[in-house]
Amino acid sequence: MTDSHLDDNKSHGEDYRVGQDLYAASVEDMRAWAEALRREIIRLDAEIEKKQRERAAADSIFKKPD
Repeated sequence: MTDSHLDDNKSHGEDYRVGQDLYAASVEDMRAWAEALRREIIRLDAEIEKKQRERAAADSIFKKPD
């Protein structure tokens, strides 16, 4: 994914914004946005897990003994 990972959901030149009014959006647009958001959630979850592992590793090395 690129830095502009939600670019995949562009339809009719519009980007999705969290909380936007969906009345005028087509079903096709909403499905594309939902899929892009699912991929983004997966990416965020993976990064959270990575950071937690890195933090745990650092804590095990640098933490003072009790």
